[in-house]
Amino acid sequence: MTARWLADLAAGVADSPDPVAARARALGGVVGAVARAEGLSLPALELLERWGPPVEVAVPPEDRAPEVVPRATEALLPRDERRRLGAYATPPAVAAELVGRALSVSRSPRPLVLDPAAGGGALLLAAADAGVERVGGLDVDPVAAAAATAALCLRSGGIICEVASGDALAPEPWPLRPDVVVGNPPFRSPLRGGGAGRDRRLGPYADVATAFLLRSLDEVAAGGVVALLLPTSFLSARDAAPARRLAGERAELVDVWRPPARFAGAAVHVCAVVLRAGTGTAPSGSWSSLVAGAPDVRVVPNGHVGDRFGVAADFRAQYYAVAPHVVDDGGQGDPSRLPPLVTSGLVDPADCAWGRRPARHGGRPWEAPRVDLDGLVAAGHGPWAARRLVPKVVVATQTRVVEAAVDEGGTWLPSVPLISVTGPVDRLWHAAAALLSPVTTAVALRRAAGAALGPDHIKLGAPQVRDLPLPAEGADWDAAARAVRAATSASTAAGRRRALLEAATATCAAYGVPAGGLVEWWAARLPAP
Repeated sequence: MTARWLADLAAGVADSPDPVAARARALGGVVGAVARAEGLSLPALELLERWGPPVEVAVPPEDRAPEVVPRATEALLPRDERRRLGAYATPPAVAAELVGRALSVSRSPRPLVLDPAAGGGALLLAAADAGVERVGGLDVDPVAAAAATAALCLRSGGIICEVASGDALAPEPWPLRPDVVVGNPPFRSPLRGGGAGRDRRLGPYADVATAFLLRSLDEVAAGGVVALLLPTSFLSARDAAPARRLAGERAELVDVWRPPARFAGAAVHVCAVVLRAGTGTAPSGSWSSLVAGAPDVRVVPNGHVGDRFGVAADFRAQYYAVAPHVVDDGGQGDPSRLPPLVTSGLVDPADCAWGRRPARHGGRPWEAPRVDLDGLVAAGHGPWAARRLVPKVVVATQTRVVEAAVDEGGTWLPSVPLISVTGPVDRLWHAAAALLSPVTTAVALRRAAGAALGPDHIKLGAPQVRDLPLPAEGADWDAAARAVRAATSASTAAGRRRALLEAATATCAAYGVPAGGLVEWWAARLPAP
């Protein structure tokens, strides 16, 4: 949370006719207050001269330390500009951890540490605190670069360690060739103003943070270390695959670490990736297994879900097509013309809570949503509805375990983003048993940890479901299918859970995987009844 004094200072900056100069002068006032508290006589600094004389700032005693400068640099940036630049200060504890991990694997006896997106200097301050004598950096925001220089000057007792104003992704070489690169680069896709598209080695939809990773590997000294904070989705996202492949050709993946909490103000979870340039041993595929927290199950698949079953997902167009035709169940009319609308939030393992708990669709809550099929058909969406109103298994997305429920009668109309798995009616229970297996959850989480909104959730789309492994045919898979059917018809939550655990143990046997700790791990992740 932003301190009250910083919020008041930011409001004054925002009201100024020249917010850039006002921000710089306010930051100069913060720096001056810290310098006076520490008895320092500062040298000529760009922050104190270029944009005019600093204003007087009453910095509370508890904040009179160099670490307040990165906080103030972020807080005084207008919200829209902060989002455009992706400028979020690194929390001191995270900065210290990242720098410590990078230095612990550096082979340089006196490393030069550089931050290519320095902001107000949080990571460089952490490097100085760790005893690094040579630090430097770049930032595209000239006020932030000047503030970081001032923060380092405060930390060093008056010695200038310059952070230059410049774009680390520009074609020109960096002014310094570092032994260690540490950074918290901006997270932005090109669709939101990102710039990764300038790196022709990357696809057009790669997050700009991936461009910082590759550029850091370009610029770091031979055998040097690159340690960057990245969106956790980098570990498994399709659009980040070229960056992972290129990094895998040029570096050793030394460490992957996930901070314990999301940064204040940030919209995504982050991870830290530490690479050593030159050895080319980083994995070229998904890196998500390194932070998944899921058991490493070794499965020899007997085919995949997509080999035996149809798998389909719908998109925004179908969501908005349905929205005008949703009605709440009033107990009137022909149910065959008013099929239940089942949303992802209504699907639990072996259960659909339609009518028992509210659902949301079209931006509003519904007690028991149904779809006026005649209206949907009249609007031209009858063929799509007919394809979905068939016996199927519906699979939720972004859950802690794979959650699936069987619609044996084909009466549910699935809402986006549910995935529909279809096949012979007598095999749908087998499909559900495979999807609900602890083996499947572990495999899915290790393949795609970090892609979901929750840091320990699975994000599934139709391609991921198609590629999930199937167990071996036989008595164990048959027993699991019967147990899932029993779970679906159970009258109590306790009965459902007992049947699900029975199915879980049977599917482990069908996959040839020891059940023990795997079932316990999976059971602890099941949604609360």
